[in-house]
Amino acid sequence: MNNKLKLGFIISAMTLMPGLAFAQWRVLSWGDLVDFFYDVIYTLIPIIVSLAVLVFIWGVFRYVVSPNEEDKARGKQVMIWGIVGIFVMVSVWGLVNIIEATLGLDSDRYRGNFPEVPEPESRSGPSSNNLL
Repeated sequence: MNNKLKLGFIISAMTLMPGLAFAQWRVLSWGDLVDFFYDVIYTLIPIIVSLAVLVFIWGVFRYVVSPNEEDKARGKQVMIWGIVGIFVMVSVWGLVNIIEATLGLDSDRYRGNFPEVPEPESRSGPSSNNLL
């Protein structure tokens, strides 16, 4: 075996060891597996969209700053690919939402899950219970 293959095997083994140690800890159901993929997807989507926006901004920067026409053309192409990437991601996200709504999947669990601000007590003045 060459050194890269050995290193890859060692890294893979080290990555999978915690999973082997907790293999009998809990049996995963189908719902747990779906929840895991939902969590991964809902975590990665904002990161990927942010990267596409950064690619677009990098293209704008290259287009504005570069002095020669060749670099401006490359900047323009980076901007176009950034816009295409953003459009594709937003379109796919829209299709995912349409499919969720059509199949009646429970997606409310992941939307609007923000902490709530407690409501203030009565504004009509202190009550007789709070005087002492």
